Amino acid sequence: IGAAVMAHGDDKGLVLPPKVAKYQVVIVPIYKAEESRYKIDDHIQTLAQKFRLQTLIYDCAASMLPEIRKEQKVQGSKFDLFKLLVSSVERILESDKIRINPKVKNDNETERLLYLRLNLAKIVRHISRELVRQNSTKYEIQYDLSEPIRYTQDAEIWYTSKPCFVPQKSHLNYGVIDSGWEKTVGEDLDRSDLVKAWVKNDHLGFEIKYLYKGAMKKYVPDFLIKLSNSQNLVLEVKGQEREKDRHKWEYLDEWCKAVTSVQTHGRWSYAVLTDPNQIDDILTEAHG
Repeated sequence: IGAAVMAHGDDKGLVLPPKVAKYQVVIVPIYKAEESRYKIDDHIQTLAQKFRLQTLIYDCAASMLPEIRKEQKVQGSKFDLFKLLVSSVERILESDKIRINPKVKNDNETERLLYLRLNLAKIVRHISRELVRQNSTKYEIQYDLSEPIRYTQDAEIWYTSKPCFVPQKSHLNYGVIDSGWEKTVGEDLDRSDLVKAWVKNDHLGFEIKYLYKGAMKKYVPDFLIKLSNSQNLVLEVKGQEREKDRHKWEYLDEWCKAVTSVQTHGRWSYAVLTDPNQIDDILTEAHG
């Protein structure tokens, strides 16, 4: 039941405020006579039956099935997994773990079902990610067969028209600047006693694959940092956070945990820098 508690939730569950939910519904009956109102009420009830809870549960489970099967090695048949998903989704949707703001929509079952239906894609993403997270028993690393381990010393020569600067603690002779912040961060990394080495992640082949809205995508973090205590930090510089970014960082978090669990590639963690003034605090926390 607690699977739905994520970025837009609290200890009680998932919250769908107006700014988060893409679609909302407000039912305003317009009628001339009282008998017309009853006809409108009947039509609303008919509409609610179309979006009844059981249909919503099955549609939600069906939407989750391909992503979970594609992303995870699930034992058993597709039908058995679907039954488990239906059971899990049913418990969540019938509970109070998904709440809607304004609160009045929670009290009106008809409006609540319509609201959930229109925001089904967002609910599916919240539930599926947490179900996978809570039910995973171990990590299994899948190496690239052609190049299982890559090193910065193997980086090939490449050309760019982007502005660059000369780093002091990097294996590469230049660091590409994608934003003014990145140059500031690079200079701070050079100055910090907590940093042993770092590299701007450009043309290195380090990328995180993630599934978003049913499509496989690639995410390229900004910096790879080796701290003075030999721990590794993946640093992302981001001025404005979007829903897609939070989704990418969830996969990056899983990547760090998985690689660390192997115990042969060191300890890994990640951080997101939203303000250049945070860099010292981020390095201190990562260093421990």
